[in-house]
Amino acid sequence: MNAPTENPLLHAAHAWFDAGFAVVPSHEDGGKRPYGRWKEYQSERMNWDELHALLETGRYTGIGVLTGKASRDVEMIEIEGPIDLAIERLNKVVAQATRFELISNQSGIHDLLLRVTRGCIEESAGGGMHIFIRVINGPAQGNTKLASVGGKVVAETRGEGGFVVVAPTPARNGHVEGTSYVFRNGGSPEKVVEVTTDERDTLHALFEIALNEEPVVVQEPVKVAAPAPAASNYEGTSAFDEYRERTTWHQLLEPAGWTWSHKDAEHDYWVRPGKNKAEGISASTIDDGAVYNWSSSVNLPIQVGLSKASVYAHLHHNGDMSSAARDLGAQGFGSGITYADLPSWALPDAPLDEAGHVDLSASDEAYNNAVQRKYAEMRINEDAKALMATVKAGQAPPLDGIMLHDFLDQPDEESQFRIEGMWPAQGRVLLAAAAKSGKTTLVAANLLPSLVDGRPFLGKFACQNVTGKVVLLNMEVGENTIRRWLRESSIINKHKVVIANLRGKGSALSLNTEKGRERLIGFLKAQDAEVVILDPLAPVLASLGLDENSNADIAQFFGWWSQVLAEAGVSDDIVVHHTGHAGQRSRGASRLLDEPDAVWTLTRETDETTGEFTPLEPIRYLSVYGRDVEMQPESLTFDAATRSLKLTGRGKSETRAEAKNEAILAAFKGVPMTKNSLKKLLTGNDQQNGYLIDEMLEKGQLSKVSKTSNGYFLMLPTIELEAL
Repeated sequence: MNAPTENPLLHAAHAWFDAGFAVVPSHEDGGKRPYGRWKEYQSERMNWDELHALLETGRYTGIGVLTGKASRDVEMIEIEGPIDLAIERLNKVVAQATRFELISNQSGIHDLLLRVTRGCIEESAGGGMHIFIRVINGPAQGNTKLASVGGKVVAETRGEGGFVVVAPTPARNGHVEGTSYVFRNGGSPEKVVEVTTDERDTLHALFEIALNEEPVVVQEPVKVAAPAPAASNYEGTSAFDEYRERTTWHQLLEPAGWTWSHKDAEHDYWVRPGKNKAEGISASTIDDGAVYNWSSSVNLPIQVGLSKASVYAHLHHNGDMSSAARDLGAQGFGSGITYADLPSWALPDAPLDEAGHVDLSASDEAYNNAVQRKYAEMRINEDAKALMATVKAGQAPPLDGIMLHDFLDQPDEESQFRIEGMWPAQGRVLLAAAAKSGKTTLVAANLLPSLVDGRPFLGKFACQNVTGKVVLLNMEVGENTIRRWLRESSIINKHKVVIANLRGKGSALSLNTEKGRERLIGFLKAQDAEVVILDPLAPVLASLGLDENSNADIAQFFGWWSQVLAEAGVSDDIVVHHTGHAGQRSRGASRLLDEPDAVWTLTRETDETTGEFTPLEPIRYLSVYGRDVEMQPESLTFDAATRSLKLTGRGKSETRAEAKNEAILAAFKGVPMTKNSLKKLLTGNDQQNGYLIDEMLEKGQLSKVSKTSNGYFLMLPTIELEAL
């Protein structure tokens, strides 16, 4: 395989590919993300012929690499720029490596850092620094934040599941024009440095300690023997609280095989089990705080602060906090009453009086005191709930009723539907969409034009135009992408659409506070919102700390959401959510299906057939059910130029049969084939494919020619061949 020389991008891609990297084109819109069906290459990289064909088209201006397994466990450490600041930060890491060697009598840490910075290292078009390493004895970790300054991430990694734009790609969106990704310090793909998992963990530790805060003055290490736990005198504390106060990190870590290494003004540093001090540190602790573990070779989470109780649970109970609490309680930690503390009359074999009742004469004063404390706690909880209910009742709208004859005498609304047969007027829609099924295309490029321009929705359903505004709360799609999609949809009444781009800003919708709800109400009122679209729901739930699988949490969200819309004067809303259960329905709690007046379900062919048949083009289906609306699954066509979706009027069976016909006809390519040969080229059920071929023969779509001992040759009808 000869390296291409006529195209610099092809030449560079060849070098990265030969060095074992999974290379894919970067997005042609100038973004810093891969283009096309890149996720399928995360486990096995794209072959060179396919990559060569893509880049040879001249369509792409840049390339990137998929980190992790696809590139043989490559990780990239990124230092934020501009380049002068990135170099300054790297020098801090080098200084920290030297400090580690001096205070811990370890060697090789400084050399390790110099080795990787003289390997495969590049400067991004934005002035950041990318250092590539390859882990040789373990998997690459996932993308990890290493250090932050003032709330801004200044060092992080790209590992399993990650993507990095690489040299010689020119400037991306947001970069200074004329810049590009370039190698530094003699770097190149073939120089990527191989490291062990321990060396990788040491590198992560250096960046975290050096860049998260300024280096502190080093103190001589002083190791003090840990005191033995004393008898418990901790009234009213939990087992975890008392364990934290009575236990040192030495008592907790050393029995588990950890070795103390050294100490500075704020931290103690530790070496994991199975590793000696000369091989580098694995974790740090703060006396009254947490342990921060970098090693992926121990049974502790990495790069998060862990309390003593959490570490105890991971070391002795596989992370089960409830089991750890019971264990510590049995050891005498905390003031909870244990089985051994119970008086005789409270045990299962308690003595009975003459009437057969438990004899309370043996009552124990300590036990009674504990009961009184527990009673007080329970009463406080009940009183707090009652007070909260009273407060909420005072905030609730007035409760009014109307006699049925008066109610029936009132005139009906002019229109009973926002969208005929799909969306009841003054109603809520839940759009449950399978991943990559085109939910945002359906909403942004099809629903919006119908609501503001009066186009038939999906080429079929009449839509009641808005007199106010449609507000789209875009929680997921990047601004460049949705801007392009909306431009292609050619909306006429642009003044009736308000886009709030909130990707990565879910906390902007702080519905769990009165102030947050008031802010959203004010925003919607100011926009004269008549219809609100939330796309999708999941980021908002996450920002509010709500679980989509909890009926109580979903009810809480919709309580806040409905209050906001009602007070803002919004008449209709649509909430977008991902599907679960093989794409058949909205994932999460069943309460999600109780809230809307109509449920739209958008799926793809592979979601419906579990991959038994893969059509030439993705087939989407839309179904509807709810109050006064119902539509069986119907296939959609897609016009890429306008991003327009239209219903075909065909159900699943008819659509699938037509798609298979197209696949069969496409398989010929003008070359005669036997029936058996043709069946082998098709996916799905072999017997059903045979029936379909026979049916196409009967209809004249295929004709038999040149009978042989193995059967008939099949080819396209003569008239079609002549037309070609």
